[in-house]
Amino acid sequence: MPFLRSAYTLRKVINDPRVKLRVAGPKTLPAPLSPSDSQAFQWIEQCVKIIFGFPTTPTLMVGNTDTRHYWDLSRNIYRFSPLSLTIDETKMFHGLNERISVDSLAKMVLFYRSLILLSGDSQIRD
Repeated sequence: MPFLRSAYTLRKVINDPRVKLRVAGPKTLPAPLSPSDSQAFQWIEQCVKIIFGFPTTPTLMVGNTDTRHYWDLSRNIYRFSPLSLTIDETKMFHGLNERISVDSLAKMVLFYRSLILLSGDSQIRD
């Protein structure tokens, strides 16, 4: 079990008998890696460049999302929101008056429209 291996590794690294570790919470397995060399990722890259003008890079998402319900359906599961936010806008997440700007919403709609049109009826090749 990965979570037990992680606790074992932490014990070895800490190497202090005064520090007590225990596995807490639900034991959800880490999400499998989504390929960054797939057609699906390339479509996301292209749409981000077109709409936002930014490069795209894979990164780690520290929270486990509902994607665990889709692991058996596809390797191409990308935890991504097409938003470009200022530092002040990020402070609204999970707080009072949580919102995004009209401009951000318009770009989000444009992103998804572009992604749908780009992918068309294509089959994703793993």
